[in-house]
This record gives sequence, C-alpha cells and structure tokens, in this order.
Amino acid sequence: MFETIAQKVATTAIAIGSLFFTSITGTNAVFDNPQIDVNGSKITITAQLKNCYTEEMDQLFRSGQQVRFYFRVSIREQKSDKVIIVKDFYHRIKYSLVDNYYQVYFSETDQTVNAVTLEEAQEEMASITQYEIIDAEYLDRDKQYYIQVTAYMKNIRLPGMQEDIHLMSYWKGVEPTIKSDAFDKTVLAL
Repeated sequence: MFETIAQKVATTAIAIGSLFFTSITGTNAVFDNPQIDVNGSKITITAQLKNCYTEEMDQLFRSGQQVRFYFRVSIREQKSDKVIIVKDFYHRIKYSLVDNYYQVYFSETDQTVNAVTLEEAQEEMASITQYEIIDAEYLDRDKQYYIQVTAYMKNIRLPGMQEDIHLMSYWKGVEPTIKSDAFDKTVLAL
C-alpha cells in the first residue's frame, strides 16, 4: 500500500513540476464535425473533442486531481448571428487512487461513468452525445440557423500550491470551437 501511495505522490510531483515549465508546447484541440439530429421535437448535437490531451495532462489525471472540460453550445441565426439559446455544461474526470479507476461525471445528465483505463475515461470526457439543445418549435421555419460548440478549461489550484495552474496552456490558450453547417426546420424534417 505504501508503495502505491509513494508512486501516486511521485506522479503528483511530476505533474505539478511539469506545470511550471514556461515552454509548454500544448496541443491543437479540435472538434470533429458535429452531427445534428432530432429526437422527437428536440434538436440534439453529437460532437467529439479530438487531440485534446498532453502527457502532462495525463499525469495530472493520474494524480487524482479533478479536472473539468467546460462546453458551451449555442444556436444562432445564420444571417444575423443572433443567439437563440446558449447552454453550458461540463465533464469532470477524477482518478480514484484507492480503487484504481477513473470516474467521468456529465453535468448535463447528472450521471457518472466508471472507466478502467485512462484512454476510456478520456474518450468519455471529450464526447458530447445527443445533447438536447432546444425544442424545434422555438425556431422559425423561414430562417437558417447553425450550432456552435466551444470547449474550455478553467484554472485550478492544487492543494499546497499558491499559484493557479493555467490548464488552457495545454490547448495553446485556444478554446476549440466548431460551427455546424446551416440548417432550417425543413432540413430537420419537422
């Protein structure tokens, strides 16, 4: 047991140490093309965040520190860029040092999924699956719309540290954003 604790402490030290390097390379996180569907009368979106992990982030996850990916989904009018609706939610990953598995919490459904491997947890963490945005009745039949999805991370502070860790530096300070193709109610077969 002490060996496991020592290993976890070492992993935490590595993760923390790597966070203070000023030459963080970061990665270009991007979304795959979003898929728009209709579930009953609700417009849903499915999207996957790709290329969003670095080795330093993996070490941070393995240390047991909670990390969140925040998502903002909006529907906008194509012509005027007017926002019709904006919804925010997050996914949280946490490694259980005692039980040796990852938990991914989805705020949009208030559900938690357990994963045995980091890769499984990361796949869940970066997935938006049939997220309900709005009832189609609130959209005008004669207007074009698009859906925009953005991801970001907020700064965190580890116990015993006085400085925040700027997690967005692992995405080169850029919030990955994607816009769907334009659509109207007729395309959605409503």
